[in-house]
Amino acid sequence: MYQQEQMNSAKHIQIGILTHLSRSGSTLLSRILDEYAEICVTTESELPLELFGVKSYTPIVFNTIQDIEKYLDHTLQSTRIASWKLSTSSILDHCQQVPMPISGPQLVEILLTAYRDTYKPDASLVIYKACPFMPWHIPESLEHFPGVKFLHLLRDPRAVFHSQRQSIDPFTRKPYSKSVIKTGLDWQKAAALEEIDSTIMELRYEDLVSSPDEVTNATLNFLEIAQARKVENNDSFIRRMDNRDQELHKEIVEAPDPNKNTVWQTNLTSQEISLMDAFLMPTLVSKGYDPISPESDNSLRLKLMIQGGLVHQNLVKILKRTSRVLQHLVKNPQHLFRKARLKVLHG
Repeated sequence: MYQQEQMNSAKHIQIGILTHLSRSGSTLLSRILDEYAEICVTTESELPLELFGVKSYTPIVFNTIQDIEKYLDHTLQSTRIASWKLSTSSILDHCQQVPMPISGPQLVEILLTAYRDTYKPDASLVIYKACPFMPWHIPESLEHFPGVKFLHLLRDPRAVFHSQRQSIDPFTRKPYSKSVIKTGLDWQKAAALEEIDSTIMELRYEDLVSSPDEVTNATLNFLEIAQARKVENNDSFIRRMDNRDQELHKEIVEAPDPNKNTVWQTNLTSQEISLMDAFLMPTLVSKGYDPISPESDNSLRLKLMIQGGLVHQNLVKILKRTSRVLQHLVKNPQHLFRKARLKVLHG
């Protein structure tokens, strides 16, 4: 496994990964952490999952610099990593310092180092604000990223749904979610992480906005940042964001607002709250979120609604996967076949 100190022994760069669901407060947490000179948090991107070796992918392997250059040109530049505005030559320079072959996880670390060198070269820790790398990918990634620190951010699923429904994704121009069950399914998987160890820290958005200093200090201790220094110009993270993301996250320049913890209670319907409460019991309670629905989770009506929602989401998933495969088959068949091969080789 590629060792981080080999990449840049003079600066002893460390790697962190922030996992979250959309509209869970990850941008706020990123802005707060990036205000420290020792920490560089990436803006949101879409590093392909075959680089991480998760979701039944065997990590991709590059045998030559030319293989990596082709991958950068034909795969990564078609994703949101283009918004990082990294120099291909600087990435390849880092690659040439590492013996071939280079694995997907090694390339992830190289890309993060190039990001740090571009935007905050004095930082000792770079955190990947993960997308689409999700909280449920953490356990299977530990084998490929030994020593990496994971920040695992949760938010009340009812608040997540409220925000997802009213927020328009600036890239798809659609709401992040219009289904209680869709959001509930994602949150259920995100909250299923039970084995928290020294490499994983679970945070709650509600604690971050109600006690920002306390949560920030605990996070800095977990990241082993001994004497963190706030930078004078603390808007560098916001300025690095894609313009469309800046428009969506205007409020992150403001101080955390505890009132956001409960705004969903007046904006969601009683049926939506009852459905989410029933669907996510008892995980909801185990993560410290109290159900407020007066309706029993044994209600036949709710059970039928949940089953109907699950059937609908399975159909939507099948259609979306079929659409993605067809698009790849037309636009980039080589990439599709490579992904299929990595899944066949897995395990």
